[in-house]
Amino acid sequence: MLKYTLILFLVFPAWCAFAQKENTVQRNNKGLMQLSAAFLTVSNEASIDLDSSLVLTAKYHHMSRSRIISDGIDDGYAEKYCKWIDDRQTGVPRYQLSKLSGGPKVRLMLLLGAYYAFQPGFKKRDIDSCKYWLHLAEKANSYLKETRWIAQVYCMLGKCYLKAGKIRQASFYFNKVTRSPSLRDSGVVAKAWNYQGMYLPFLPSTTDRRIACLERAAVLLSDLHDSANLFNVLTNIAYLNFARQNIIEAERQALRSYQLQLNVKFPYSHYTSDLISLIHQVKGDYVGQLKYALESIDAADRSGDHMSIAIFYTRAGNAYAAGATKRDEAVKWYRKAFAEYMSNNDGAHAYKLLYYFINEDLGRSGNDSLLHLLSSLMISDPPTNSIDKQDALIALGECYRKLKLYEKAEVYFLQAEALMPVNERIRGNINQAEMIFILGQFYFYAGNYEKSRTYLVKLIKDPDAGNFSVGNLVETYWLLHQIDSQRRRYASSMLFLKRYNRLIDSLRHISDGSELARIKAHSKVPVAISENGALSSSNTVNRTIIVFLVLALLLIGMGVIFIFRFPFRIRKLSEGQQQKRLLAKAILDNKELRISKDKLIKEIHYRVQNNLKIVIDLLSRQSTFITDDDAIEAIEKSQSRMMAMSLIHQELDPSQNAEGVDLAAFISKMVSYLKEHYPKKASFIKFDLKLGKLNISFSQAVPLALIINETLSNSIKHAFLFQENAKIYVELVELSGGRVKLSMADNGSGLPDDFDAASSRTLGFNLILGLSGQIDAVPVFRNHHGLAVDLIFERKADSEAFL
Repeated sequence: MLKYTLILFLVFPAWCAFAQKENTVQRNNKGLMQLSAAFLTVSNEASIDLDSSLVLTAKYHHMSRSRIISDGIDDGYAEKYCKWIDDRQTGVPRYQLSKLSGGPKVRLMLLLGAYYAFQPGFKKRDIDSCKYWLHLAEKANSYLKETRWIAQVYCMLGKCYLKAGKIRQASFYFNKVTRSPSLRDSGVVAKAWNYQGMYLPFLPSTTDRRIACLERAAVLLSDLHDSANLFNVLTNIAYLNFARQNIIEAERQALRSYQLQLNVKFPYSHYTSDLISLIHQVKGDYVGQLKYALESIDAADRSGDHMSIAIFYTRAGNAYAAGATKRDEAVKWYRKAFAEYMSNNDGAHAYKLLYYFINEDLGRSGNDSLLHLLSSLMISDPPTNSIDKQDALIALGECYRKLKLYEKAEVYFLQAEALMPVNERIRGNINQAEMIFILGQFYFYAGNYEKSRTYLVKLIKDPDAGNFSVGNLVETYWLLHQIDSQRRRYASSMLFLKRYNRLIDSLRHISDGSELARIKAHSKVPVAISENGALSSSNTVNRTIIVFLVLALLLIGMGVIFIFRFPFRIRKLSEGQQQKRLLAKAILDNKELRISKDKLIKEIHYRVQNNLKIVIDLLSRQSTFITDDDAIEAIEKSQSRMMAMSLIHQELDPSQNAEGVDLAAFISKMVSYLKEHYPKKASFIKFDLKLGKLNISFSQAVPLALIINETLSNSIKHAFLFQENAKIYVELVELSGGRVKLSMADNGSGLPDDFDAASSRTLGFNLILGLSGQIDAVPVFRNHHGLAVDLIFERKADSEAFL
């Protein structure tokens, strides 16, 4: 007896662990097929139905659909005896039916009906076969009166009638399940609500009803602790809320699903994290978009599920492209996505990706090469449906727009627009806004401002325009401001500019490398998964516990020794420690105050610099509408002066340099800017810079910046008429007694002999004289082998300069 007891004691835990592992693997496989099938349908914008997606994802993952088809009917029986489901050999169960009776016969009829209900597409023969076997099962069950079988029959009949487009008949059968007072199986009721939410036609008018059905299913599944079905339902609720533009609710439900998947150690969480990344993209939170895109890539790599990894790569590329300063990273991810599409012979889905290349100017080899690649792709992998065809036409139109071949571009854009009604019937209005934005943007750059304004105004006024990213909304407001400014509608122009600035100020962009490293570090989900998808062995956990206990005992022993050996010393030092804590707190408070002050100063300088750049950009865009040469020259001078002030604000960083502005660094950057600002005149001028490192106060830096800008820009524009070997010299020297000498000279034609700077009425010389007075300096103008300006001033701290 003892022998058998010991055997049972050893075997039973192992059997339980094996059964738990099997259940975990089955749950993971079921959850993977459900999420990946829904993702495939959504990513293809409903151009394929959910059952077709289930067939494709089952083939990719080498899994059986039987667990999905038999859900709640008899999973164990289906997995063991229904290999015919994946082999599509319906003759096998037909033969078996002749040998069965009672409950087993009803179950097999029900599984046959479910098999036809899950056939891909909407073929009439499959729908007729489904109804035939389900009604036979209903009739056979009338003698058994098994409520669990009849409820499953009604669920499948409801699904069958939905596929046939007969919503009223489908509702009739679903109501028999959800409103039955005698049915106590919550799992079947949840299934009925879930099927209604998943298989109702994808139309704007049905979205609210679908969400309500799925929410009822979620409540029941939560009570049943059915995690695999629950996180699938929550993700689908998030998809539908996203489609109806309820971004807040979409994010809430997606995060609920994602957290549940992490809690149950589900290894295939990348489908839900990709949805969260897309939600952050629409919100304009590109840091969040990148974080969840990298988490999707990381989870896909760890689980080995690369079915949709090209989409995850594209999402990461979009996030980097939106950051503007990380476009090399965007190119890397776009190239990886394109390589993934081509390696899977899926070039038909790469047209959207090529549009991103072209739209962001990220094609390093130029738009001609991208046009050639796009044309070749349309021959080797022509679009297979109207959605892919629309993406291809948009990409072609964008290529020709970048090449400024506007007539050709318009042809392709209008062909893409003509496909909108067809695609709306397939996927609703989810991408309507993007198409309208592309047309509005195109007509602006083509110079047809009236048409451009018509599309753009429709975009911001039409509540049914579909999802619209914040990035595109920013561009829309800017283009409308430009159009109305050109048409002298100044009131509406300023309104759009105000909205543009408000959005620009609120957007969060991808920051420097340290921030990206933090995002990448946080993207790794701490889930220990073995190669077969189950949790890792408990041996590691046991070793960790043992090590922890040993360390705890050692620490307790050391604590006891310390207490008994040093009791008096502890009491003696308590007062000193209290004083040290107070002193440390005071030092910390002082440090935090200083840090807060530095951050505030830095933020002020950043905002001033940003506003100056916006004004510079405004002037640049405004100059495109002006034909008067004097007005254009005045705008260029104003831009140059504001850039000088912007560069000063850029150089001042209290956390990096508490001594003020590095004047030498500023002069170097100012020279580089002037070379770019006057490319034709500065291209043949050599700049000789002798600059000693020197820091000056901010109050002195601004007047000096404007003086330097006026002097150098004057030399570039007017000093050299016919001279060869043109040179401009700048020398910065620190003299004794805290004085500084700044000399600027050129070897040009110089000033007229009778020129008097003090009596000159030109704005440039008046600015130089006035600004010199602000730093207590008198400029000396020398006219020998060109013009030279010497400026000697005394360095002062900001507190002295303001007195």
